[in-house]
Amino acid sequence: MTRATLKADLRAALDYLNAQPFVQFDRIATWGFCFGGSVAFESATLPGLRGAIAFYGGHIAAALPSGEPELLADVSEIRCPLLLVFGGRDGYITPDTVGRITTALTEAHKTFQVKVYPEQEHAFFRDSSAMLGSSADVADAWALVQTFLREHTA
Repeated sequence: MTRATLKADLRAALDYLNAQPFVQFDRIATWGFCFGGSVAFESATLPGLRGAIAFYGGHIAAALPSGEPELLADVSEIRCPLLLVFGGRDGYITPDTVGRITTALTEAHKTFQVKVYPEQEHAFFRDSSAMLGSSADVADAWALVQTFLREHTA
């Protein structure tokens, strides 16, 4: 997987969705978890999206598996609002990393929201997760996603 193939796959998925009669062109957002969160972050660089939601996207600020630079290198290309959600006890994505992401997005004047759940680890949103420390955090994150989607795709 390279940055180029990732973008090509994202464009193909967006083109496919836009060709479907049940999809409203101007109402599409992406949402991903872990590596999918990284993919959702990168999807924000494509035209035609209203928003992107990334839950604990590990390669936003870490090199891609191909060895290519982190996706944060594409911050100037972001075209839509972002919602970024992290666990404060995530062993993969440290508070310093979240701070670096926040700083880069702020300096690039992007529309975004970062939410950190201090007591949560990586993948906390999974209902089956043994790491699930507080169902209140999951409920809050779900409400945050719903609000974001209403604000940006309705």
